[in-house]
Amino acid sequence: MKQNILKAFLAFVACFVQCGCSTFGDTPDNFDKGRASLREHDFPRAIEHLRRFTEDHPNDEVAWYNLGIAYQDNGQLDHAVLAYERALAVAPSHARSMVNLAFVYHALKRSDDAEAMLKRACDAEDTRAFPLYSLGYYYEQTGKHDLAGQNYRKALEREPKNALAHYRYAGFLAANNDPEKALLHYRLALESAPDDLPSLLDAGKTALTLKQWGLAASMYEQALLLSPTRVDARIGCARALIESGDFERATVHLWAARDLDPVSVDVTSLLTRAYAGLKAEK
Repeated sequence: MKQNILKAFLAFVACFVQCGCSTFGDTPDNFDKGRASLREHDFPRAIEHLRRFTEDHPNDEVAWYNLGIAYQDNGQLDHAVLAYERALAVAPSHARSMVNLAFVYHALKRSDDAEAMLKRACDAEDTRAFPLYSLGYYYEQTGKHDLAGQNYRKALEREPKNALAHYRYAGFLAANNDPEKALLHYRLALESAPDDLPSLLDAGKTALTLKQWGLAASMYEQALLLSPTRVDARIGCARALIESGDFERATVHLWAARDLDPVSVDVTSLLTRAYAGLKAEK
């Protein structure tokens, strides 16, 4: 169970992994190699390099923070706690360490500590959105939906153009049966980050739910420009095109999806509908 919580959280804060630079001007090889190993998801090697760096530079909070991420991604939660706590001992206002530490506490079922640490992060970074939408996400995961919504909205008050805050709030709204408002916030996220693949995919999915066929097709086609091998985007786009009567374009996407996933039942079903539509047009 706690690994599932960690996986969900790590997907949520993937953008935090490579944030920050070493406080030392000429970063030795171990720091650079450790961060490179994190990017490559080679967590044992990242731990090895970052541990060596912290031995030589024990007062570098960013190194401890990255070491915490490496331990966290490697499932070594107790070691992650120690690394984040060392980062905060060096730099007590390092909010990103607070946020990550809070979700490790949560995975370890230290709920009171998790909530308190997230609130501390909100105070430490009192002009930034990310501690507030992190607190919102925590409340969402723990079933406190009123508090989740409040904190997502507060995050957007701090940074109205923060793409990730809009994206997280949109996901919350979609999960709580408010697709119209969810779609609005997905589109606001895309105004700030037009090439964000998750926002495009989820906007397309939500537009399908709302039967906004043209918008759904547009969102999926933009997503496919970024990632042409996404079968879900091909299928979603084809579904929207079929509903809008553009059967020929739908078949193009469906045959591309068939090449990627030859056994997909959805592709077979939609191809049948698309060819029936083409036949009816003749």
